Amino acid sequence: MRPIPFVFTTHMQRSIDWYRTVIPQARLVSTSPYWSELEIEGSILALHAAEQVTSGGASGITFVATEKLEDLVSRLDQRDIEPFSGIKDEPFGRSLVLEDPEGFRFQVNEYAD
Repeated sequence: MRPIPFVFTTHMQRSIDWYRTVIPQARLVSTSPYWSELEIEGSILALHAAEQVTSGGASGITFVATEKLEDLVSRLDQRDIEPFSGIKDEPFGRSLVLEDPEGFRFQVNEYAD
């Protein structure tokens, strides 16, 4: 899996403009009302739409699946690891949420072809 850090935003275009001003080499590689990605010197920073963001901001990490989500769930099940939430349809494809032993939750995305 490939990790992608992301920042929640209540206003996608404002955040895109801000990050591109602060980090001039940031290149917008994809955008939608829900998820946008900025390429910065070979890395990706994503912006994730949210209805509200707590004071101080919020961020997280998502992983891009390199296998079908059902195969991932099956593999984890063999190790007695259950997803925090099951596979759900998204505008970009599908996702599921996992929770590590310390309670940190992260998403795994499977993009539609």
